[in-house]
Amino acid sequence: MDILLFEDAQVAQLLPLTWTRPAFTLPIGGWTLLDLSRELGLPVFSHVRPFLQTLQQVDYGIEPIPATNHQGCLALNSRLLPTVELLVELQRAVSAAKPALVMAENEIAYAFLPRSLPVLPSLADVELASLVTSQGGQVQQVPATGRLLQWPHEVVAANQRMLVENLDYRLRSGRYHEIRDGVFVAAGVRFVEPVVTDCRLGPIVLDKDVEVNAFTQLTGPIYVGPHAQIQPHSCIVGPVAVGERVKLGGEVESSVVDSRSNKKHFGYLGHSYLGSWVNLGAGTVTGNLKHTYGEIRMRYADRTVATAMQFLGTIMADYSRTSINTGIYTGRSVGVCSLLFGTVSDHVGSFTNFGAPTGQLTEVSLDVAIRMQERMFARRGIVAQAGHRELLQHIFQQTQDDRPG
Repeated sequence: MDILLFEDAQVAQLLPLTWTRPAFTLPIGGWTLLDLSRELGLPVFSHVRPFLQTLQQVDYGIEPIPATNHQGCLALNSRLLPTVELLVELQRAVSAAKPALVMAENEIAYAFLPRSLPVLPSLADVELASLVTSQGGQVQQVPATGRLLQWPHEVVAANQRMLVENLDYRLRSGRYHEIRDGVFVAAGVRFVEPVVTDCRLGPIVLDKDVEVNAFTQLTGPIYVGPHAQIQPHSCIVGPVAVGERVKLGGEVESSVVDSRSNKKHFGYLGHSYLGSWVNLGAGTVTGNLKHTYGEIRMRYADRTVATAMQFLGTIMADYSRTSINTGIYTGRSVGVCSLLFGTVSDHVGSFTNFGAPTGQLTEVSLDVAIRMQERMFARRGIVAQAGHRELLQHIFQQTQDDRPG
């Protein structure tokens, strides 16, 4: 049996976060749907948007599902939230090995397809349901809430709900040992004392070769990925999930920071999401609460979305950066490869300079973005591939209408 991670049409609602990556690689609760899938111990394939096919192989080691595949297939919607509950559910489905389809209202959540069925992306929902029932399987309807990501800001909300349970599952692996009450570390973790830890609301889990420097306060739940660095005089208040090789400092609260991003200096990051290869300049501050204490609304492309959240900061896609002393208003989104200066009062598209003090918008040229990418990669000992450049070229072309000419 194989696992197929597939993207449906609704993945477009997760832009700008999913311009540069498949939706199943978005980190939530300290892991991704791809991580969860690999816990099942089966070969993993994918069906993604064409412009991501090359890089999913380079960056994540995932191959497209073979056209001649005749194995049984567990097909997972790439927008599924990677909960421990889902993992247990999928383990049962694999053990049962019976045709099944789980619908989250009108959307496919996941399906088990026997050998006689074609690959999922070639099927309409109605055809799939009919085929499953004709094979003696069942179609189950479940609520969409808490199952599938619909909007980018839900990454922050879901991380807050899921982190403690996901960390408890991670600790059952036996790869971590407890060095003080509620603090669990993998091999090579280094503390430079004094470090204050508070685990009353959840554990602190530090992965391989994490370094925590002096005069830092950590309040769980927190997950820090391999080879990350927590800078001196930091205050990290969970739920916080940090990817590998991140450099984190200043004050961080209830946020997700993906791999190889830097928020190294003083400043405040609250109830926010930072993608990969993001850099926040010293003194960058994100607002996360309206003056009226009311519900925060987010604008994505041409649509405004009610979030049901009172606290929400910045949603920032991959490769974007801020200058020193940048302030970002509450509930703002930032696209790919954008550069922010001064006071950011509006949402910012991809490949955009948002300049202070007037909020003037200009375009970040494709050449500048590619050179910036190559230099960032080189600093981490990574050589940019042709596919990385081609991806930026594609996004640049597709987002022309989102910014000034």
